[in-house]
Amino acid sequence: MILEHIALYTNDLEGMRKFYEKYFGAKSNSMYHNLKALGLTHMAFRVGNKEKVDELTEDLIKDGFLLKSGPRMTGDGYYESCIFDPEGNEIEIVA
Repeated sequence: MILEHIALYTNDLEGMRKFYEKYFGAKSNSMYHNLKALGLTHMAFRVGNKEKVDELTEDLIKDGFLLKSGPRMTGDGYYESCIFDPEGNEIEIVA
């Protein structure tokens, strides 16, 4: 899975840290608080192949996370699914 870094504003820093560590192998740095801004458009994680997209998508759905779309082939050549994290941010899981 590949993602260089991400910065997002959140209402629940610990909850979001746990979510990204559990499902995407993220590692957090020192915590930063900004009480004025929230938001993110989307982020994409490349997991390697279609089977891994399917497997991670199934795990997330089983654990109660909302599926937006997929898994499917997109018009621009990605095999992907889109889910929402605990605060409604869109995550693309791509092969």
